[in-house]
Amino acid sequence: MRGNSVRTRNARLAAIHSLFRFAALHHPEHSAGIARVLAIPPKRFDRALVTYLGDTEVDALLAAPDRGTWTGRRDHTLLVLAVQTGLRVSELTALTVADVHLGVGAHISCHGKGRKNRITPLITHTVAALRGWLTERGADPPAPLFPTRRGTALSRDAVERRVTLYSATAASRCPTPARQEDHRSHAAPHHGHAATARRCRHLRDRALARPRTRRHHPDLPARRPRAQRTGPRQDHTPNEHTRPLPAVLREVLAETILQLLVVDLAVDVLGQRDQLPPACRDHVGWEHRR
Repeated sequence: MRGNSVRTRNARLAAIHSLFRFAALHHPEHSAGIARVLAIPPKRFDRALVTYLGDTEVDALLAAPDRGTWTGRRDHTLLVLAVQTGLRVSELTALTVADVHLGVGAHISCHGKGRKNRITPLITHTVAALRGWLTERGADPPAPLFPTRRGTALSRDAVERRVTLYSATAASRCPTPARQEDHRSHAAPHHGHAATARRCRHLRDRALARPRTRRHHPDLPARRPRAQRTGPRQDHTPNEHTRPLPAVLREVLAETILQLLVVDLAVDVLGQRDQLPPACRDHVGWEHRR
């Protein structure tokens, strides 16, 4: 198969199956041979785990570029943006200076997979890195955000080479990225989604657990168990925040309720609408219409 992967082989087999299904409708005399081709099953394969980087590994990777050089500062800003936003490699390389908005509600906009426009908010650390890079960049809005030395946009292969280089540098400072047998520690350009999702889940879990932690904080007063709260609070007066109805409104409301009860009782007993007073007939008609 000339070194083709299992996915490539299955994709080509699906195309062949589609062709022979079409041939089976127009050439039934060859149904025996067509059936043999359609009986070829797809090859099974193992699905790789989605890898991600931990906080320590991310910090080591961000510290790998040499920020004393122009290329290092560019790559550092690119990595910071990729880790925080989780943009795809194609979305990162297609960004322009006009896509960055660092004012109130800082965010970055991109046109990515599925021809969709996406807006991603930026945190303070990412805003500071982008602001410093844009000050040094000093380019027009249509220019690429992360250019090469010649001013063109970075390619996917260029980003992959830079990430591979910085991954090797980070491995010497943080041992975990070098353990290739650990599925969690393999750094790759397309792993920004998994790393960002993992960080978001971690921050969400911390936010959800914070009230429960503060409830048992030693510096806060202890709360009574729910079983001991059998009665109302001693310092709480019922209806202390409610205003009583005026006397006139209470009298009108009581009279209206009494009239409605009398009308309903009369309808149940008499069963005739004509024997009711004129003022009550509209109410009975409204009840029947409802």
